[in-house]
Amino acid sequence: MQKTVLALLISLSALTASSFAVAKGVTYGEQKITLTDSISPGNDFYQYVNQDWINHAKIPAGMSRINSFVELYLKTEKQLQALINKLEVQPESELNHNQRNIRNLYRSYLNETAVEKAGLMPVQNALNNIKQAKTHADITNLMAKPGYMPFISYWVGCKST
Repeated sequence: MQKTVLALLISLSALTASSFAVAKGVTYGEQKITLTDSISPGNDFYQYVNQDWINHAKIPAGMSRINSFVELYLKTEKQLQALINKLEVQPESELNHNQRNIRNLYRSYLNETAVEKAGLMPVQNALNNIKQAKTHADITNLMAKPGYMPFISYWVGCKST
């Protein structure tokens, strides 16, 4: 029994050691660590670690911060805009059904004259239903209907720092 346990432990330690040896040589993702040599980490660790980022990071206009999620969002926005711009110059006859729908949706979104002319008309029924609700139960039933958003909602997301 002891020999079996000993053999098992030796096998497990050999497997563990080999997996660490493989993982050591692999680089994951981008590794951009730039520490400031002009500041002693003992005097101001925050500046020592972040000074290069503070000096070079650019927070895009209209954004309150910059991180990988914002960078991905901005990159996706550019890609979508490029796709829509391509659809805008294509002749109608070359567009398939989905492309035509995307282009029409985009054009309707940009048509401020039509939006202003419509005013509250697209949501007037919903506003009337809210106005007619007299009790808490009426509001609860209204919020339970498809298409109505609750006044309070909960979700899980990334921690924002």
